[in-house]
Amino acid sequence: MKKNYFSKTSILLVCLTFILLTLGHANSRSSHDLYNYYDNPSDYISYTITGFNEDVIAETGNLGGTTTASVDKATDNYCYITNNVGISYGIPIDGVLSYGNIEYQLADFTGNNSLRLIGASNSLSGVGSPEEGNPTSGSISFTEAEQLETLYLAVTTGSGASIISGTIHFQDGSSQNFSSLSIPDWYANGTVVASNLGRGNRGNNALSGAPSGGPYIFQVSIDISIANQSKIVTGMTIQNDTSGDEVFNLFAVSGKVVPSCYSPTNLSLSAVSATAASLSWDESTGNTFEYAFVLDGEPAPTTYQVISNNNLDLSNLSSNTDYVFYLKTNCGLNGYSTPTTIAFTTLCDSVSSINEEFESDPSCWLIYNEASNSSYWDRLSSGQMRSWTVYNENADNYLVTPSFTVTEGSTDAISFAACRLFGDLELEVYLSSQGNTPLDFNELLETINPITVEYPDYDDSNNFDTYVVDIPSQYVGEEVSIAFRVRGLASTTSNHIRLDNVFTTQSTLSVDNYNLNKIEVFPNPTKDILYIKNIDSETVINIYDILGKQIIINVVDNSIDVSTLKDGIYVLEIKHQNRAKSIRFVKN
Repeated sequence: MKKNYFSKTSILLVCLTFILLTLGHANSRSSHDLYNYYDNPSDYISYTITGFNEDVIAETGNLGGTTTASVDKATDNYCYITNNVGISYGIPIDGVLSYGNIEYQLADFTGNNSLRLIGASNSLSGVGSPEEGNPTSGSISFTEAEQLETLYLAVTTGSGASIISGTIHFQDGSSQNFSSLSIPDWYANGTVVASNLGRGNRGNNALSGAPSGGPYIFQVSIDISIANQSKIVTGMTIQNDTSGDEVFNLFAVSGKVVPSCYSPTNLSLSAVSATAASLSWDESTGNTFEYAFVLDGEPAPTTYQVISNNNLDLSNLSSNTDYVFYLKTNCGLNGYSTPTTIAFTTLCDSVSSINEEFESDPSCWLIYNEASNSSYWDRLSSGQMRSWTVYNENADNYLVTPSFTVTEGSTDAISFAACRLFGDLELEVYLSSQGNTPLDFNELLETINPITVEYPDYDDSNNFDTYVVDIPSQYVGEEVSIAFRVRGLASTTSNHIRLDNVFTTQSTLSVDNYNLNKIEVFPNPTKDILYIKNIDSETVINIYDILGKQIIINVVDNSIDVSTLKDGIYVLEIKHQNRAKSIRFVKN
């Protein structure tokens, strides 16, 4: 059982650690590795408890002889068993249960190991009935003396869920009340500390068999108020407020010990842009802070930077990127706090061109709602199929491309694929010089004539028709964006158009009857022959390895012999006039 006190050896180690940190602090941040920044078992205490009133866990096959009561109501008469009774299942014989870093030590199985409480209106509590005289409330005391942030109870209820209330007692004679705490039935859902425990009938010693899931022991928590965290917790009183035959059982109590160094509070993100973010948090008198940040998904940092303020401006960040920010308090002799974290995503930045399909690298697109005068950024994730829905919602919604510079002879048209699920619908295409900022559609440069997206163009294969619209020549050299809008309809989920493969192209090249989305490549993976369907004589096929090196190939009858390639991932580039589509395939 974990005790929260220092031995002489512990004190010596603490002093030695401090000396080492002091000597190394000026020259190296690696000394911080001696501290555990995160929630760990030493932050918790598992209490030794007095006050249990029943033995409901059988340590031998003589279930009735080694227990004094059932977990559920007396007429059901089932108890828990240890794993030397169930052989391959049951409560561990050492009585230790864990939930993360929280450890519970159950009482000895040969004595009382539960605070068992029936409800005040239990139907079996009358004179001569099985539950006669059994308590509806009870008190327990803790041997260890600690200040706590949170109490954790290892509990269950037999014969249905129960509701409990009670009082937490402190050494100075004060108390803190709690109420309406829900305790699940031992076969129900909750925060599970232990599962597949097994049970048996106290009347005939019959086991219920190898369990699957329940019976369980659950965890519930009670927060200690800030005003009471400076007080020693000595015990608690609990009452079963259930009106039926449900029976409450408490098996163990643990606590989160008040830290010697508190974590920063109210960490918040006050501003974020494509390359910067501003953060702030509550001040902490007499303490300094240390921070670090990493890309989301990377390991937690081991090196931190010192800051004496309660706010920080980060710069030189990457746009359209997920970060996790870590902040901890430096409490001097009391060490470091557990870090507080906040995740944020930088905004999208403008791009120099959009000569890529939706299936290419991540891009940023803006959806703008003119009616609510609001806008938000949406991001594309690498490796995902992407199609966008443009629809009307009480007013006009717009889907806006990243900005790009119009170049004479190469980007004087916008090409896109679109499909319609229910009936014909008109799509308006706009040209704007607003870039990747919220658009003021009263200042659009140009309105391109509406395009009718016909039904039925959408099927199970997600086939789209391709459209090309001209960008007026007077905008050559200017940075523009393209906006798409469904033409004025009422709000319904069916009033939308799906867009895909948006990119710039040359208007002089006709692509009206050619759809890259209809090209099929199979089988994928392949061992020898790769077939390509729905290409024509003007289609150019190239293959590149994963490093971008082009591989010489021959296309014969719309098929490619790849049998001589090494096993691995390759990129098949399909070009048609000024358009291109890339498809990955696997050679095995």
